[in-house]
Amino acid sequence: MDIEIEEDSKSIADYLQILRRHKYTILVPMVIFFVISLIVTVSLPAVFQSSTTISIEQQKIPTDFVKSTVITPIEERIEQIDHTALTVSKINEIIEAYKLYPTAKANPLELAQRFRANFEREPVVADIPGARKGNKITIGFKLTFNHPSPVVAQKTVNEISHVFLDENKKSRTNSASAATDFLEAEAGKFKLAIENTEKEIANYKKDHADSLPEFLSAYMAETVQIDNQLQQITAQEQIINEQKNALQGQISVTNPTPTLDENGKNVVPESLPVLKAEYEHLLNKYSALHPDVIALKNKIKNYKKIDVPSDSVATNPVFVQLKGQLDMTDIQLANLTKQKERLNERLKTIRLQISQMPQVESGYAKLMRDLEGNQSQYKDLKEKFLEAKLSQTLEEEQQSEKFIILESANFPLRPEKPKRLQVLLMGIVGSIVVSIVIGVAVDIVQTGVRGYKSVAFLTQSLPLVTIPYISNQADITRERQKKIKFIILCLCLFFITVVVITIYKPIDSMINLFLNKLSVY
Repeated sequence: MDIEIEEDSKSIADYLQILRRHKYTILVPMVIFFVISLIVTVSLPAVFQSSTTISIEQQKIPTDFVKSTVITPIEERIEQIDHTALTVSKINEIIEAYKLYPTAKANPLELAQRFRANFEREPVVADIPGARKGNKITIGFKLTFNHPSPVVAQKTVNEISHVFLDENKKSRTNSASAATDFLEAEAGKFKLAIENTEKEIANYKKDHADSLPEFLSAYMAETVQIDNQLQQITAQEQIINEQKNALQGQISVTNPTPTLDENGKNVVPESLPVLKAEYEHLLNKYSALHPDVIALKNKIKNYKKIDVPSDSVATNPVFVQLKGQLDMTDIQLANLTKQKERLNERLKTIRLQISQMPQVESGYAKLMRDLEGNQSQYKDLKEKFLEAKLSQTLEEEQQSEKFIILESANFPLRPEKPKRLQVLLMGIVGSIVVSIVIGVAVDIVQTGVRGYKSVAFLTQSLPLVTIPYISNQADITRERQKKIKFIILCLCLFFITVVVITIYKPIDSMINLFLNKLSVY
């Protein structure tokens, strides 16, 4: 009866058997890889890290008294300082000063990039008191630099920290100075505008001196005064005209040359008004046909006005006196007429100037508004300029917000990288895994029948009895030679170790050096 026997999967015992069969195939690569990993671990260049912490100190003087003109957020300002201070040229100056990369042959940009790769800047934040969780404020930042030499790393990060401090002071002072200069320039512009506007107002007043709104009340008072004067002149004219009429009446009945009657007395000729008055009286008393009325009517009809001779001809003192008074009234009337014309002309001019006042006032008001606006802006800018000047003094004297070194650059006692213990552990694990893989691969490549399971699978029948492997003399000799070779290898390694310890360093120093390399303590 045929029995179908399947090949079983390998068990742990089978793998252990493989390891025992190929122990030298596994141990030799394992030792080699371990030594290589050990050499690599020890020979990896150490990188030391030095760091310093810079704190942001707030303004000492209360902001209610002096306000800073630097309003850039601290995070943005730190970023700006990082880019403006650590330029390619500045980085290369630091590289040259501290000989950071003496064997490197590269252009300045590549050296600066390498420097940047070894430099780190990390913000230091804190929770805002009373604010929601997650709201943080930047209170400083940490600067770190990596270099194979701990001394150089410390000096370099110390130099970088001073560069940040100096650049912060410089940038804040420049910002305050720029604000001061800007406000001063703007104030100067408005001052010049005020002067120009004042000149325009002066010229405008000069061109419209008689039509300025400020003269309206004076013009109104003058108008009232002129009206009163015109009324007075009119009244005076009426009085003088009445006087003139009376004088003319008296002159008309006064003979320039006196006429004597039979007794030697002056005869006063009858005047036309007297005759007319007598005629009216007779008409009221008699009819028109009355002889006396007719005679008086004929007398009026034939009345002849007395010719008034010149002064040189007139000899009657009364007539001369009346004629002089009449001439005086004419002169007075002429003077009053001229005065009246002058006042009317002035009144006309005033009314014209008053009529032009709204337009003049509009232009004048516009100039005044411009002047007041420029004065207000100038005053505001002057106040801001004084505040900016005070803020500039605050920055120059380092009384405002500034950077201070909270923790000086430390001297690194242990390298930051590589993590030698981790590298060594990875090398040990890797050497073991690779060696086992090599042993298993060799066992797979080498064909052969091993164990009763393989025989049963090939013959498809179970063996009656299992006989263990019996070593012959050749096997014993070969096994003895392998052991001798392994012992010789171990002795050589031991001899080399003794020679190194004797020539190079004592065992305790080498152990300490190795442990230091691994950063165990």
